[in-house]
Amino acid sequence: PRYPKPVGCTGCSLQHAGLGFAPPSGPLDARLRFIGESLGYEEAIHGEPFYGAAGGVLSRVLTRAGIDRRGVRIGNVVSCRPPGDFLVGAPYEEHAISTCRQYLQPILDETPDNGVVVPLGGTALAAVLNLRGVAGINVKDFHSCVQRDPTNRFWVVPTFHPSHLQRG
Repeated sequence: PRYPKPVGCTGCSLQHAGLGFAPPSGPLDARLRFIGESLGYEEAIHGEPFYGAAGGVLSRVLTRAGIDRRGVRIGNVVSCRPPGDFLVGAPYEEHAISTCRQYLQPILDETPDNGVVVPLGGTALAAVLNLRGVAGINVKDFHSCVQRDPTNRFWVVPTFHPSHLQRG
């Protein structure tokens, strides 16, 4: 397979081990934003976040809610595919997340006042709420608990990652 080449990943611990690259997709002014963990196989090949099986689940959920996927902004905490889809607990986890903040932060900064950011899973939740390094962060403790972001500009509505829904 051909993977899109990462841009600006100099010095990242995944610079040579990570596969593919997917910048955020969707309109810059979207009031609704979804943040995932990292790319999977299909996303790495196509260079688009939530393109694969989990993306299909996300698309179906949005459709059932009457939301056009083309009108939302979607990104990831890590913009490449970690080796073996292994990020959480990996020795490179924190370094990769902090290096990729250069791609996540603009998604958050561009969020219109009173917009909504939906972190999909615990990794995204910790990144969006600046809780990296805090022990015991679990999405089930925050699921659907609407709150303000640390800057008090937008709403944060945490939920489970679509791949979690796939597994039942």
